[in-house]
Order: sequence, then structure tokens, then C-alpha cells
Amino acid sequence: MEKKKIVLSTQEQLRIFMSPQRQKLIRIMGIAGHAMTAKEISAQMGISASSVQLHIRKLTELGLVEKDHTERINGIMATYFRLTGAEINLGLQNDDELYQERDVLSQNLLMRIYEGCRDTARRLGKRRDFNAKDSLRKYGDMRTGIAYLRPEDAEKLADFITAFTSEHEIPAEGTVPWEYAFVVYNTKPGEEGSDA
Repeated sequence: MEKKKIVLSTQEQLRIFMSPQRQKLIRIMGIAGHAMTAKEISAQMGISASSVQLHIRKLTELGLVEKDHTERINGIMATYFRLTGAEINLGLQNDDELYQERDVLSQNLLMRIYEGCRDTARRLGKRRDFNAKDSLRKYGDMRTGIAYLRPEDAEKLADFITAFTSEHEIPAEGTVPWEYAFVVYNTKPGEEGSDA
């Protein structure tokens, strides 16, 4: 089944998505990997369940969150919500009046993931049993560099990343959540060997 794609094309959509509280909520639900109640989310966010419900309503409008099921808990009907798995396109390719907001949102998303990676590395570095050689395989790492790709290689890389992450986006026994950000781009679009 193909993922729903959401292109953030309006000021309202960007405003809904770029809220720091909503970003935190999306991350908590993503790491949990299962449907959650507003009360469960509020306990992790440190805000009221009614505030969480407001954020959930906005994210539902955007198409990122949906009702999963209801369940009676201690005589009270609780509603469980889950992420829809929709793919978000920030619309960075759009050169319009919303470009700056998109740019700030992109920077914040990348910085949050970098900070998580950095903080994990710091915690691990304090452990006596930590072996830096195993860092990437067991805990994560950040790699930068240049790769020389033919157009077909770039397509193959994009297809691999999409297929691999799609195949692993649902929790399974023996798995733990890994947060990621891939930033790849053609440094010389329009030159020989690239698709302009």
C-alpha cells in the first residue's frame, strides 16, 4: 500500500506541523510505536491531557494522526490515537513566501536528530564497556562526505533508502526505534551525468 503524501503548501499547514509541542508529540508516538491515549502522551510531554488533545486534533486535520480505537479503562472510555504513517514533504523546492518558515522547520528537525545522536554518544562514552568501534552498528553515528554517483546510482540510493525505511517503520519483536535523517543532494545539478 502506498503511503499518503502530505505536501506542506499553506501557512496553516506549516504552522500546525512546526509547533515544537506537536513535533515532540509526533516523536513520542513514533518512538512508542503503538497507539496511545492523550493521558499517556501528556505524562511524557509534561502538559495536560486536554492540551495534548488539542494538538492531536490539529495533527488529525493535517492527516498525521488518526483515531485507532477506544477502550474502557477503569470505567472510563479512553481513545487511542496512532500516527498515520503519512510521508511529509516540507516543500523546500517551492520558492514562495513560505520558504523561510520551511527552512527554519528543516533546520529544527535536523538539529533535533543531531542533538539526540550527540547526547546518546555522550552517555555511551561514559560507559566502561563502550567500544567506539561498534558505535555505528550498535548505537548510531553521523557520517559526512562526498559520493560520486551516476544518475542511475542516485536513483538506486533513493530507492534503497525509501524501501529500507518503509520496510522497518512498524515495530516488530526484537526491534528498537532508531531515529534518522538523510540529507543527500546533487552539488552540481545540470552538469554532465546529472539530471537537471
